[in-house]
Amino acid sequence: CVPHPATDRRNATASTTTGRSRGHAAIAVLVFSVSLLMAAVAPRSAAAEMIAQGPTVQFGYVEKTDRHNRNQQLFNFTLGWRFRFDDPESWAAFFSRAGLDLSWVVEPSVGFLQGDSSAPEASIVPMFHLEKDNTQRWTPYLEGGIGLAYNDLRGFDLGSRIQFNDQGTVGLSYLGDDGHRWSFGYRFRHLSHAGLWAEANSGLNTHFLVLYYE
Repeated sequence: CVPHPATDRRNATASTTTGRSRGHAAIAVLVFSVSLLMAAVAPRSAAAEMIAQGPTVQFGYVEKTDRHNRNQQLFNFTLGWRFRFDDPESWAAFFSRAGLDLSWVVEPSVGFLQGDSSAPEASIVPMFHLEKDNTQRWTPYLEGGIGLAYNDLRGFDLGSRIQFNDQGTVGLSYLGDDGHRWSFGYRFRHLSHAGLWAEANSGLNTHFLVLYYE
């Protein structure tokens, strides 16, 4: 019996996909573990205290093809609360030499997807927050981290309602006369379960405009 070329191609594709999923799973678990460790250790350091907290508002957009090959447009509205902690003393000196300030953020949030489909979601993400001299009126910043999310979106082959939530943000913060900060930024978020809980794992990418007040 001679194998059919199409079957061979499908088997090769499945093997490649499985290998990639395992690689993504290993990376996701590693980064998630490190993020949780940093978030857990930083607040407990003698020099790590909560330096800010406040609400977040996020407006997101998703364009994705569903399992029936229909192009779907979704809008995401998310509310959250962020807790920001100072960096451990041992790390502060390292970053201060470069004129940078490092802190740690834990951000729980709830949201809702609406458009061609609809679904609720919730997440909690530990992140690093890196910014230039934060005593200036305007300060650029960078954030990134990975956490966990619950997303109830159906019909897109996400494979699981529990997802890894990895995200990165770039933006500017404005220091007001009252000492509080308004921060504006762009965030890219990727949801997937890294092939850990199901074969289907199409992932979900969202572009956000974010607003923080601390």
